[in-house]
Amino acid sequence: MKTIVLLAFLALAGAGYTQSSIRDLAAMSQMTVQKFDAHILKKDYRRDYYSPRETQTEYAYYQQKPKKKEKMLHTLSYKAESDLTHVGFQTSSEKERDELFEELRRSGFVQYGKPAPATQLHSLYQKDEYTVGYSVEIKDTVTLYTFLLQRKSLPKVKEVAYAEDLLPYSSHEYLRSSFGAGNVREDVFYYSETETNKCSVLFPGTEREVIFVWQDEQQLRKPAFLLVGGNLKPDNSLAANRQIRHNVWRSRQGVYAGMSLQELEDVNNGVVKFYGWHTEQAGMLLPQNSGTINFKELGLVLHCINCDSEVKPINVVSSNQAIQQAQKVHVATLVILPQKESGTAAVQR
Repeated sequence: MKTIVLLAFLALAGAGYTQSSIRDLAAMSQMTVQKFDAHILKKDYRRDYYSPRETQTEYAYYQQKPKKKEKMLHTLSYKAESDLTHVGFQTSSEKERDELFEELRRSGFVQYGKPAPATQLHSLYQKDEYTVGYSVEIKDTVTLYTFLLQRKSLPKVKEVAYAEDLLPYSSHEYLRSSFGAGNVREDVFYYSETETNKCSVLFPGTEREVIFVWQDEQQLRKPAFLLVGGNLKPDNSLAANRQIRHNVWRSRQGVYAGMSLQELEDVNNGVVKFYGWHTEQAGMLLPQNSGTINFKELGLVLHCINCDSEVKPINVVSSNQAIQQAQKVHVATLVILPQKESGTAAVQR
């Protein structure tokens, strides 16, 4: 329904365009490649098999018969992936570039962070499931302006059952669009007192709270990792370690915040090793853990309720050792990692 409303609004905003508008690109992104190809042939476009962008998965087109008298270059491109569709429009007309910028503004597209001026060579605009990237290049003394619209097929909120199901909502704008602006807050995540990262908090202050830490801090997108049961600011005090914070989100792998160390062993079908309570990384899992749990996609931070009386400092603790010593250890935080390895580096920062 939201997509239909946006397209209707764009249709009103861009009704006067003689060339491709943001409205057109959004409509084309709803098409399969077969429908797109048939549709674009009616607009005097032909496949450009010699274009550097032309591949087996990306299709390039050029306008065969420009309608305007002045010499003007127009090209289109189309690429479909599993959950993303890209439609690009390139023009050599500065006037058309300005009209497209105005359409973006009137249609409610926003820039997070510091808005880029029209003279900037690269910029990004977002609205609902749409992202529009703008770039400038000079080719054979001709200045070309490119608008690349990306539409993401987001899962329905009612289909979200596990914490990992939140990963496709890979920008602040996607979260606002899907869960409502009132349920999402911009914030700052503290690695330490001096190291920070911009983040978004879904359902802040509730038992459904999730923290999205972004790789792209300027545009609030591309998650480095998600935190379930965690805090914006690290707190290694003993009082904090004694607390068991309730959070309803569970991992698809069967782990949840508040789970006991014995239960974690059972789910993993083996012991887990973590840093001792006197270390700077207290309660964090060692990188080389193995077992049934896929630790490349799920990181954990453990807390202990009764470990303040620990006499002999230990750098590395095994779960079976902690259980034998009657340490009341539980899972405090789930770190949901994207499949790309970039998320791992972010957590270990």
